[in-house]
Amino acid sequence: MPRLFIGTFLSLDDQQKLSVLQSDNEHLESLWERKPRWVKPVKLHITWLFLGSVEQNLVAKLSSTLHKVIYERNKMQNDEDRKDLVMEFTKPEVWPNSRKPRLIVVANKPIPRAVESLARTIRTGLIPFYTAQTEQEHNQDFKPHVTLMRLDRRIETPADKLAFDRVEIRVDPAAINSLDEALPIKLKVDDVCLVESNVNGNDYKILDTVRLRD
Repeated sequence: MPRLFIGTFLSLDDQQKLSVLQSDNEHLESLWERKPRWVKPVKLHITWLFLGSVEQNLVAKLSSTLHKVIYERNKMQNDEDRKDLVMEFTKPEVWPNSRKPRLIVVANKPIPRAVESLARTIRTGLIPFYTAQTEQEHNQDFKPHVTLMRLDRRIETPADKLAFDRVEIRVDPAAINSLDEALPIKLKVDDVCLVESNVNGNDYKILDTVRLRD
């Protein structure tokens, strides 16, 4: 079964701007004692809704429902709502925390009202396609973010393995060279995409794109 999510990808300009970070930060592995796995620039995105593994025979219906949900949203908009939807990502964060890091992301705070409204529209409209994975995510607050890297577990030395107590090294995004120059990331949301995330193990495949405006 394909693993699916609804997302919006960064512009080519922002992808290129962030692509230099990996080559500028070879020191992070030794500093944090763990291997950073950078997200490929072409895969940088925000997730509106993670659906998880969906039956193949439901994908076409899911796609048509997404079109319908956005179409109905557009019909209900007033002149104020029709303004460009722009998100600004400014705040680097370590998730879940600096002592047990799994992700380094850049968050969008505060979340614009129009962004929350679009997320609510998508999440509510696609409830018939929810999986157990989606239900778990849906019960959490919507936190729009761009994931820059995933972090492997700490690289342990033989002495570490024998130690009774060990102080975990804090991971601080301030150590990422050139990140300040790359921020803020401004994302103009023109469309939302239905994306398959497990193509060839690493790549994304955009199955459908729905524009927010005609």
